[in-house]
Amino acid sequence: MRKIVSVLVVIVLVLLVTSVTAAEIDIEFKGGIGARVIFINKESSKLQNIDWSADLNGGLFELIHVSRGGAIDEFNPEEQLIIRLPVFGLGKAALSGSAVIYEETPIYSQTRVFVCGSFVIILGEQ
Repeated sequence: MRKIVSVLVVIVLVLLVTSVTAAEIDIEFKGGIGARVIFINKESSKLQNIDWSADLNGGLFELIHVSRGGAIDEFNPEEQLIIRLPVFGLGKAALSGSAVIYEETPIYSQTRVFVCGSFVIILGEQ
């Protein structure tokens, strides 16, 4: 009888643990005049207390350094946060975005870009 109760307790705990999922925020990148980092809430519920950052670094002689950061108090389902990074330079660079939901694992994404003046071309993931 004790073995059956132990097995049932383990099964219930496994089911509880596997039903908890990490919050899902997609990070997308767009080029054109300047660079854009887009954070999208893919959860079906509202997320709270999110710290975000967007960075563009690299270029010829590593002269391109653009960085923005902030916090979102409430992020509704399917809502987007678009961060514009104005840039002027030349050469390959790294464009990255990260989001940290209060006390959870950070979400991070990075891509390679080519900068020519203020125009940014997305080359692909690193």
